[in-house]
Amino acid sequence: MGAHIAYAIDPVAERRVLAEEAGAIALHPGEAVEMIREATKGRKPDCAIAVFGRDETVDLALRLVRARDTVSVIGVQQSQRYAFPLELFLQRA
Repeated sequence: MGAHIAYAIDPVAERRVLAEEAGAIALHPGEAVEMIREATKGRKPDCAIAVFGRDETVDLALRLVRARDTVSVIGVQQSQRYAFPLELFLQRA
């Protein structure tokens, strides 16, 4: 078991290089949704892990996975209060 393909999405080029060296497919956040949609032929990943606790990171993770699949947030939330995008979550359920 384990990930067959791992995508690492990061705006910082140096961290993308490190991710590639570790075996991931590294993408910039601006290209991630389209590139992953093409690579998976529209199927999308089974899960996403948001490691950095920014609102944009969680939103992107929710957009990347298929409906009823898993998003784990393990980063430290950066904002005082994160308004969970319930409408996006419910559209996917």
